[in-house]
Amino acid sequence: MEKTTDFPKYWQIDKHSHLLIDKICHYDKNQCLPKQSHGSLACRQLLQYFCQYFQHYQLSLSNLNTSGFPYFYHHQQTQYFVSFSHSKTHIAVLISIYPTIGVDIEDRNISDNVAKRFFHQEEMVWLNSLSNKSLAKTLLWTTKESLIKANDSTLAKGLSKNVFKNVSKQELERLLFVKNIEKICQNQRIYGFVVYYHCAFIIEQS
Repeated sequence: MEKTTDFPKYWQIDKHSHLLIDKICHYDKNQCLPKQSHGSLACRQLLQYFCQYFQHYQLSLSNLNTSGFPYFYHHQQTQYFVSFSHSKTHIAVLISIYPTIGVDIEDRNISDNVAKRFFHQEEMVWLNSLSNKSLAKTLLWTTKESLIKANDSTLAKGLSKNVFKNVSKQELERLLFVKNIEKICQNQRIYGFVVYYHCAFIIEQS
């Protein structure tokens, strides 16, 4: 991993939850195992970075349990759950003591055709009422993907669900109009969005 002054980006979401974002180019894809993607390796190495610099712990990747979702590891008698996401340019790692978590990062715009195919009718009405429709489509998509990971659902089933069954339009709009990162809490569930990196996350605090 190449160290830079600006990366990785780090945010403490609550007392027990953390988000890191980095550029995928900082990680050597030549270290990938057979059938392992560059993004998958980079996410694991970013998790090791977090453990080393924030928990003062050398995490061996063999101690990361990947037998189901979410992944998890143990440190000082505490179980930490992990959610990974990667795009072509960036990676995101969400770590928490809470098991119901999800993160998604995107570097591509969500087309109108994709939105019409997967988004609920109520979501489409909301999108068409906004001036920043392009960013709103990304927020919806990444929030849906985060919910899929948090609920261990399938992609097709999760994308078709109406996100407004989980979070209100007013609260979702709050996530759009920020310069850096915004989070909202609803019924012990945190919804967040890092606008610049098009990264959404969900943590259920229970």
